[in-house]
Amino acid sequence: MNIKKSAFFGIIGYHPHERQASIHSSGSRFRVVAAGARSGKSMAAGVEIAYELFKPNRHIWCVATQYELAEKEFDWAVQFLDRGKIKGVKLLDLCRCTMSRKGSKSLETPWGSWARTKSAEKPTSLLGDELDFLVLCEASQIPTVVWERYLRPRIGPRNGKVLACSTPNADAGLFFDLYNKAESEPDWERWNFSTLANPTFSKAEWGIAKKELDEKVFAEQYEGLFVSRRGKVFDLDNRSIIENLKGIEYLPRAVCVHFKANNPIAILFVALKFQTKEIFVYDEIREMKTLPELVPVIKRRLAGSVLWGVFVDYWDKAIQSEAKGLCAAVVTNHREKEIGKQQAYIRRIQSVQNHLKICESGQSKMRVFRKCSALIEDFDRAKWPDKKNEIEEKQEADSPLTKFIFGPLAISYLTGFMSSVSPESPYAEQGKNPTDEEEFRWQL
Repeated sequence: MNIKKSAFFGIIGYHPHERQASIHSSGSRFRVVAAGARSGKSMAAGVEIAYELFKPNRHIWCVATQYELAEKEFDWAVQFLDRGKIKGVKLLDLCRCTMSRKGSKSLETPWGSWARTKSAEKPTSLLGDELDFLVLCEASQIPTVVWERYLRPRIGPRNGKVLACSTPNADAGLFFDLYNKAESEPDWERWNFSTLANPTFSKAEWGIAKKELDEKVFAEQYEGLFVSRRGKVFDLDNRSIIENLKGIEYLPRAVCVHFKANNPIAILFVALKFQTKEIFVYDEIREMKTLPELVPVIKRRLAGSVLWGVFVDYWDKAIQSEAKGLCAAVVTNHREKEIGKQQAYIRRIQSVQNHLKICESGQSKMRVFRKCSALIEDFDRAKWPDKKNEIEEKQEADSPLTKFIFGPLAISYLTGFMSSVSPESPYAEQGKNPTDEEEFRWQL
């Protein structure tokens, strides 16, 4: 079966916006799309996958650092195939689908074409197939070494095409290199557009986000621009360093914990204003001890306060278990599983940056008591890496240097939560203390 692209769009009821249409009409072998979140880049990639499937004997991969990240483009393909019909038969019914909850998903046709999601987490799993079409999903997260050693060779034998889509993530790494290459190389083409390219996206929401978010985060996530990650990671304004605790005495408290073996544990004590999403870091512990050893000390420092919850790493099950010695409400952000560990890490860093941004009121949503000298020093000394040795690390980690980031990581578990919790949540009422993790997990 072979259908012209314009006719196929009519069958599936797809009406691309102007920038999507430009991507679809391109005949370049390598297409690189750098665009803001919710701009329609994943939808466009999904349509391309669906269309390629309806050519004979096409081999297609959707690749990301995690299976979950590869599913958005693949799921768009499934949705459009489910919408379209030929002679009264759904296009999706012509395919054999494997839609496992974990691991690879696939679509296969009777005319020999197939599409599969693939994870770059274990690069050796990317060996074997020869491809006609390769979609790099959230390409800014994919290490250069994976592209060079495992993915680029897959398209050679069949002269396969590549579509790399992503929200930009720093002015370095594979995606940035591909975007620059597409500026001048023959048979390469690139696009760069903001979230507002999507005519259905709310302009009011755009304005709200521009006011609330850190300037660099907004430029990256909404304007679709490559933002430099060199230099300092955090901008702690002097106005955010407080000299006394007046006004926060009766606020509920949280404890934030970050631990990495053979390093000092970082424990932060925080007062919370849920309605305004403000946080006040008023005390800290930085010692070469384990959390169970410090539980008595933490309890003494919390004496007389309402402990709302203990915020810890979603990926560290051991620290979660140990934190239950402090409070039944051990809070993790289970949505991190949907986006993968590395992307979740970057988003937490961004949430800290957002809380440190000075708002129109002349104040930030995070204030730090001057007594917390270790955290203040972390904010000052945390730097983005200038160079990365991918060959030795076998992975490109677009992350700040971890030597000076223990305190910011501890607070990031809370700021990531505060960024996602709704002000209308029943637990946003000051002083309300959840006692069951499952009871409030829905709001994360």
